[in-house]
Amino acid sequence: RSTHVLVAPHGSGLSNAIFLPSGAIVIELLPWEYPNLTFYVALGSLPLRHLAFMVRGADAYKSMVVDIPELIAGMRRQIDIQTLSLDMAAAC
Repeated sequence: RSTHVLVAPHGSGLSNAIFLPSGAIVIELLPWEYPNLTFYVALGSLPLRHLAFMVRGADAYKSMVVDIPELIAGMRRQIDIQTLSLDMAAAC
């Protein structure tokens, strides 16, 4: 239970996210041509932050190659947007 950020491709292995501590971040890598949001919905009731990252050019049935600088930049954008949304909601 010491994992605070889980990065994993879309698949059944993400069901292990139920064991993450409250406030952990799940970064789901989704194939570009198969944007399945099953885990976004399933993890929505847990005290976790779920971020989906579409991997450009990835195929759902082949190995996935992730551009790490692009992943980091995309995650920073999503975290900034979510933080801004939470700040705005708290101000209301």
